[in-house]
Amino acid sequence: MLRRTDTAHAPWTVVNSNVKKLGRLEAMRHVLHALPYDHKDQRIVADADPRVVQSAKDVIRHR
Repeated sequence: MLRRTDTAHAPWTVVNSNVKKLGRLEAMRHVLHALPYDHKDQRIVADADPRVVQSAKDVIRHR
């Protein structure tokens, strides 16, 4: 499913949620980092941990 539906216009993001709290926090960090808004604090809203949040292309490539 990911191979056929992951597009540049609508990319999939995969969140490893073996540790539920960490997965949720990193998912929120990913969304907040991607959205433009006023007074964004880059120290708090940095890139999500790539061990937890990955693009579908990266996940497919490593399987």
